[in-house]
Amino acid sequence: MVSARAEAGDIFVLRGNWIGEFLDELAAFPHGSHDDQVDALSAAYGYLAAKKEIPVVAPFGLTRPSPWRIPSVTDGWPPP
Repeated sequence: MVSARAEAGDIFVLRGNWIGEFLDELAAFPHGSHDDQVDALSAAYGYLAAKKEIPVVAPFGLTRPSPWRIPSVTDGWPPP
C-alpha cells in the first residue's frame, strides 16, 4: 500500500543529510542488501493508516482525522 500511495504523490519526506541513503534503500528494495528502513516505513504507514484519528501536538490534546487512512465501507464510505 505504501508504494501505491507514493506513486500517487501522497507521501512526502523531509530534507536531511539522511535522505539520499533512505531513497537509495527504497529504490533498491527488494533486491538491495538492506531493508530495515523500508520495513520501518511500512510499519509506520500501517500503524498510522489503521488509526481513525492521530494526535496533534498541542497543549490541549487535539486530534484530527488521519491523512494516511483510506476510508472504507465499514466507516460509512462512500457517503450515501
